[in-house]
Amino acid sequence: MGEAQSLVSLFDYLPDVYFYLKNDESRFIRVNEPLLRTHGLTHEREMIGKNDFDFFLPLLAAQYIDEDRRVRESGKPLPNQVWLVPNSAGMLFWYLSSKVPIFDKAGKAIGISGAMVRMDQVGSVVEPYREMTPSVAYVMNHYTEHISIRGLAELTGLSLSQFDRRFKELFQMTPSNYIHRVRVNAARSMLEKSGESIGEIAVECGFYDQSHFTKRFKRVIGMSPSAYRKQYGQKRAAGGGEY
Repeated sequence: MGEAQSLVSLFDYLPDVYFYLKNDESRFIRVNEPLLRTHGLTHEREMIGKNDFDFFLPLLAAQYIDEDRRVRESGKPLPNQVWLVPNSAGMLFWYLSSKVPIFDKAGKAIGISGAMVRMDQVGSVVEPYREMTPSVAYVMNHYTEHISIRGLAELTGLSLSQFDRRFKELFQMTPSNYIHRVRVNAARSMLEKSGESIGEIAVECGFYDQSHFTKRFKRVIGMSPSAYRKQYGQKRAAGGGEY
């Protein structure tokens, strides 16, 4: 990744661009100064070798790392994705994120490079996303509990039908599917890192029971929770040292 890493110094001179390189395990190998500052850090070594789980809530980190994996596996860029990302103080901001795969000489994807810009700093039309911030933040903070779609609509000041329509326009999924996706991503982190049973994880992540959890998990991830734990839990445990 030598040539790609040399680009990081260029991004140090772009104060509104947050740039990073990750390896094939989604661990940071280079980051620029603006990204360090948004995490409240002062030196690159404070991020190198770590991943998103070291800086964000598990349910957010799982989504970011899943996106990394999709970019590597597809071998294609993923431009202009909208993410709600907290800074070191926990304040939430909307970002426009783009990622591209990094290849070795044999054409194998060995990592990704990514860049983010805060939408309110580049003059993007951010108002619709700001309107959704209370509902999205509520889901992230209360996904273990019963969540009423009508209650989410009330947080945004919209009627139920308006909220449902606008949410789908912005996020290309229904509010219910978003809630399930957040819960599934939280469960993924637990499957990778904890020894709790699948039934216990299902209940802790807000699912009615293990059967409901398994159905939703397979729909979102493409494999059962037990298969996911076997593949990624063991890999994480076996490779958890140095990259």
